[in-house]
Amino acid sequence: MTKSHGVFFFGGVSLYAFWQVCIERTMSLPKAIKTYVPFLFIPLALILVCTLHYIGYGNFFAYLDIKKNGTVEWSPLKIFSLWSADFEIWKEALIYTFILYLIPIVQLARKKYYFLAIVAIVYYAQLAFLDHPDISRYALPLLPIMALSFSDVLSKKSVYIPMFLCTPMIYLYAVNFMQWNIALAQ
Repeated sequence: MTKSHGVFFFGGVSLYAFWQVCIERTMSLPKAIKTYVPFLFIPLALILVCTLHYIGYGNFFAYLDIKKNGTVEWSPLKIFSLWSADFEIWKEALIYTFILYLIPIVQLARKKYYFLAIVAIVYYAQLAFLDHPDISRYALPLLPIMALSFSDVLSKKSVYIPMFLCTPMIYLYAVNFMQWNIALAQ
């Protein structure tokens, strides 16, 4: 829950709670506090991890200073610019990734699943600030939301048959990927 996934999930939940209490007025403040208080463990866990890093390393923000594979940039959609990190990829695939993840979010809003739609759009928005070629890996937490959004289509028999026929391809891809994803023995 202290990773960016949890922080953005908490941001989406907070935005939805604010929307229910202040804008729509469908929930009273005491009921909202009672409903959403378990989600306060997310920032509490982050504060606890940062405190442990302060005790161990003398830097409260040491956990947040770690740069992993994806770098967050302040200019949105920098991955599409000429000044992006030196990635030799087809950037058209990134456009399709953004589109394919935005369509289910719109579908959820149309189906009136506002909680999931708001949480998903907050999480989706942070993808625009990543300067990394593998945006789809960072968008993986949105996959269950995609499945729910297209549940009426995915539950049909016409989808089961192609999915079943694609199972050997998925298996062979996974086996081939694992062969190259092995740490070197020292």
